[in-house]
Amino acid sequence: MFLKNFIKKHWPIITALFLLYFIIGILLTISIINNQSHFIYSLDDVYIHLSIAKNFVESSAWSVNGSAFSSSTSSPLWTFILSITYLISSINEYVPFFLNLLVAAFLLLICYNLLKKTSLSSSMIFAVMLSLIFFIPIPFLVFTGLEHLFHTLLMILYVYLSSDLISNKNYKPLASESMYIKKYKYLAILTFFIVLIRYESLFFVFTSGILFVLRKKYLLGIFIIICGLLPITIYGIISMSQGWPFIPAPILIKANLPDFSTAKDVLKSFGLKSLIQLINCIPLLFLLIASLVLVLIRYNSEKNLWKISTIFLIMFIIGLLFHMQFSSLFIRYEAYLVGLGIFGVVFDANKYLTNSQFHFISRKHVISGCIFSLVVFFILLPFFERGISNFQKTIRATNNIYEQQYQVASFLNLYFNYQSIAANDIGAINYFATTQCLDLWGISNRDVLLSKLEKTYNTEKINDISNHYKVKIAVVYEKWFKNYGGLPGSWKKKCSWVISNNVICGDSIVTFYALETSFADSLTKSLKEYSTRLPKGVKSFFY
Repeated sequence: MFLKNFIKKHWPIITALFLLYFIIGILLTISIINNQSHFIYSLDDVYIHLSIAKNFVESSAWSVNGSAFSSSTSSPLWTFILSITYLISSINEYVPFFLNLLVAAFLLLICYNLLKKTSLSSSMIFAVMLSLIFFIPIPFLVFTGLEHLFHTLLMILYVYLSSDLISNKNYKPLASESMYIKKYKYLAILTFFIVLIRYESLFFVFTSGILFVLRKKYLLGIFIIICGLLPITIYGIISMSQGWPFIPAPILIKANLPDFSTAKDVLKSFGLKSLIQLINCIPLLFLLIASLVLVLIRYNSEKNLWKISTIFLIMFIIGLLFHMQFSSLFIRYEAYLVGLGIFGVVFDANKYLTNSQFHFISRKHVISGCIFSLVVFFILLPFFERGISNFQKTIRATNNIYEQQYQVASFLNLYFNYQSIAANDIGAINYFATTQCLDLWGISNRDVLLSKLEKTYNTEKINDISNHYKVKIAVVYEKWFKNYGGLPGSWKKKCSWVISNNVICGDSIVTFYALETSFADSLTKSLKEYSTRLPKGVKSFFY
């Protein structure tokens, strides 16, 4: 009887979790079949985290290639969590997948419990659960093996808790209310962790700090900002002590830093970039518009913006605009914003989303109901397109990684183990092969990174660095180096592998070069032997 009542009471979350794991199970089965019984992630980046975690546990080296320190992770906390799990269990590539399965469940459970406090019906809450699953989309992020689901979970908790504390005008930090003392402690801990999981979280930390100050909670606002800056400062000092920049290499390479070289760049630096990126991501644009409308409605009707749900939306709006201005626009990078936006809009608009409201519209105003339904359909259409396209992309992406990065790593591990090689996509190579890998893109090599930052990275520099590290062969995307003058002419192009239907790799063509004449014949022979092992979807072209 208890179990029956429990299922009846909580059927939205139970059904949502069952559906989520059922979908992931299907995707996993198809992926393993397509990848010749291999478990493969949908991005090469996760193997960078796995490599650092493995080396940190085995040799105490926070490094991709197991030698000197490298500031190569944009999510130090996620990499550290992987290291801890390796200490508890064993080193294997499945850990990020299972961690994401667990985090996905917690994400839905947290949102479900928070929404249960509103006036939403069980059916509407179930619809929100489905929206989170399909529109973020959760299954796609599970297969990346990266930190983005964990970031989404922590950010929803952080913005909700911040909004709750900011909305309480009269509370003072030295008061005796133990409940609020605990909440502020939780917020401080969350602040510390969210910036270590993704540096973009600072946008929301500064926003919450400013809102605390506007509520005349000056000490709390300053304290929260310090809590956000502290972990970044600590990690930055460690990096600088090892000769690396203060900011991790992936962020420096990918960030949209201000540029004032032309009039157009000046405009982009002062907000145009944010607008352009929003136009290129319609779901987030719609969530921004919906949030602005709800905030205006609240202010017009109550002349009060300090309600918890309204503060949540204000934080989302400001954080979204900052993210679009200074961060890149990729599915996984914007996922936490989609999750925040969906939750925030529903959280604030819950009184308009009750069954009684819908019944009133449909029964009393049939034409208005039809128009309303049509508007909702067109608003949701980009979200459905986002979900469907990424569901389709998931399996194909794992196949791309298997056909390219995994095959390159397997080839190097078989024929050039312990040799000095150069590459620009370094995750799987460092995790599955035991090579001395020079990263020509700069994620794990300080010389390359500093040369890029100094704008001295060119063909000659590529050749000098490769010679310095005594590189024998290179496995690279040739197109990536055109903006730097191209690869050195002395490198001998021996073979290219081409994959079809590429949706995730940096290029569909990866090319092998011999840097030393003595390795040219050996490389060609090895590539011809290995070509018989390549999946059918990979084509070899010899030069």
